[in-house]
Amino acid sequence: MTPEQRTLVGRHIRQERTRQGISVSQAARSADIGRSTWIAVEAGTRDTEEHTLGRVERVLGWAHGTIGSIADVITPNGSVADTAPADDDWVARLIAIRDSPRRSPALRTMAAAQLTQLEALLAAADAEDAQRVSGDRAG
Repeated sequence: MTPEQRTLVGRHIRQERTRQGISVSQAARSADIGRSTWIAVEAGTRDTEEHTLGRVERVLGWAHGTIGSIADVITPNGSVADTAPADDDWVARLIAIRDSPRRSPALRTMAAAQLTQLEALLAAADAEDAQRVSGDRAG
């Protein structure tokens, strides 16, 4: 991961840990990693090995690969990828809720429904934009 990706991932990890009310010490202990390692992951200062990130995902109740999905929001040159807006925190939270085995089935279903609605909304907006552009060309 690039430094920008590590910073973004660390911010999401810190937000989720604090949202769940887990201390750094508790999280590190549950992940079976050192407290300083957890702090470095959250700070984005350490290029962490994949198995350690998997432990972090497990502690937070995230599906395997969630951290990679968060990191993919930033391209290798440090810019935000076109596929995800910079203020995408709430979408990442919905995905984490949907994919978390710690969440109730009802909550996971609600998150999945919200993501489906969002995808439909964005597809409709894209179609409307495409229609407007083609109408502009014809006129």
